[in-house]
This record gives sequence, structure tokens and C-alpha cells, in this order.
Amino acid sequence: MEALVCKYSESLRKVKREFCSFLNRWEWDWYVTLTYRGSPGITKAKKLFRLWLGCLEEEEKIKPYYVRFLEWQKRGVPHFHLLMGNMGEVKRLKWMDRWYDLAGIARIYPYNRNLGAGYYLGKYLFKDSGEIEICRLPEKNA
Repeated sequence: MEALVCKYSESLRKVKREFCSFLNRWEWDWYVTLTYRGSPGITKAKKLFRLWLGCLEEEEKIKPYYVRFLEWQKRGVPHFHLLMGNMGEVKRLKWMDRWYDLAGIARIYPYNRNLGAGYYLGKYLFKDSGEIEICRLPEKNA
């Protein structure tokens, strides 16, 4: 995977635009928001995400790639926003239900390439606190 490099003097707006342009190089299938019942800490939230993802991979026999953004709700609880690719014909509603059984509310929408990554994730980039995880992106030619 290539690196995204920006000079400190560049504006935050340009950094966001470049990062979204970088993400637009991949074919995304889903835009996902995962929230939690109760108040799990970040360690438990990540563990529940990995459990859900592991079940999805095992049952559907796929290895999705994703970019995951951690955001903190006003009530101090973590939640995630993701773009996911390599989902094939996996049924979104099944995995919304599985998340509900496991941890809380999930919203899974089909990704619209015409809108682009910025539409889905732009407002979560570089908030006051959070984290971005990029996992398994397939190699792309320049």
C-alpha cells in the first residue's frame, strides 16, 4: 500500500481531500456504522468488532478489506464508521441483525461510488479524537 504524505504547511482541507481521493481508488461495497449498547470501553468495543468481523469472514467465506474510523459519541462511548470492500453477495440485513445480537445497533448501506469516500467519511477525518484503521487493502497500480 502506498503512503499518503502531506507537508505540515498544507491545509487540513487538502489533507482530507487527498485522503478521500486515496480511498476512492478501491471498490467499496458497504458503508457501516456500528454503535454499542451500554458503555463499553475501547478495548471491549474493538474486541466485539473483531468478533463480528471474524464471524462474517468464517460464515460467508470472504476476507473483506476495510477502513474503520473510531468516533466518540457525546455520551463518551465509542462507535465505528467503516467502508468495506470484497463483500460479494453478502446480505447486509443479516449482519445488521448479528451486530444487534452481539453489541448494539448497526446501519449498513450500499456504497455509492458516485458519492465517493468523502461523502461517507469526510466529517470523521481528523476530529478532536479518534483513530483510523486500514486493513487488507488490495494492491493498486499508481
